[in-house]
Amino acid sequence: MAIAKMSRLTLAGLKTDKNKIFDTLLKSGCFHPIADSASAEFAAPVDRTHLDKALVRQAKTANALSILEACVGEYAEALKANAKAVRKGKAAPLPERAFSRPKKSMGRRFVGYDDFYDVAAKEYELRAVCDEIEAIGLRRPEIRARKQRAESEIKQLRPYEKLPFAFSLLGEGKNVTLLAAYAPASSNVPSFDFPAYSELYPSGTGSTVAVLCRNADAVRASGLLVGAGFSICPYTQDERASERIAALKEEIAACEKEDFAALNAILDYVKYLPELQILY
Repeated sequence: MAIAKMSRLTLAGLKTDKNKIFDTLLKSGCFHPIADSASAEFAAPVDRTHLDKALVRQAKTANALSILEACVGEYAEALKANAKAVRKGKAAPLPERAFSRPKKSMGRRFVGYDDFYDVAAKEYELRAVCDEIEAIGLRRPEIRARKQRAESEIKQLRPYEKLPFAFSLLGEGKNVTLLAAYAPASSNVPSFDFPAYSELYPSGTGSTVAVLCRNADAVRASGLLVGAGFSICPYTQDERASERIAALKEEIAACEKEDFAALNAILDYVKYLPELQILY
């Protein structure tokens, strides 16, 4: 007897009715159940492209939410610090920002059908908001890294801040050599058994000394300084330490201003926070 070609049937129903439905289909004589493993063998390959895209969108939404919520907390802390500075007369008051709060019912967040419809209608807009929040959020670590590098350089330059000459004068000249050295603790300048002039510049973190000697005595002078606990200055740029520190402070102030502007740019999107939470 020829076997008729059969089609695959997909049913959806209550689990409680599963056995009853199977019995009815079997009695009809038109239904042939097979095991899950067999059905998986003949199943068409599943296209995960849509699912993968949905997961990427969900991850971007989660990232945007995380950035937004962190910025809300960051601004709240900035307001507290600013209030203290204002009381001391050291800063101007920051503007208050009104943040969207979700509707609540009986202490819990209330989300109605209208909220879901609104979010669905604005999905493309909300995706663009997520992209913009992510882009601004990625700029902030780079800004903070620049600030951190400037702060680190200032820390390294501090010992030489009181030197009255540019670093470019250090080293060997036509007849004499100028050396600068720093010791992290108060140290005595070594005695030189050759013609040399030294000037000590105490600092809050240690001692800095400048030594002027003949070129022929430069190696001996360096050795005596190192032996006394000093480190020879490695800088050679054509500016004083104080000038470089002032420039770095301006760079730090610019980074702080740029970072705060980025924070406010992100907070401009905080009005979307409830909708992004629904979208997620």
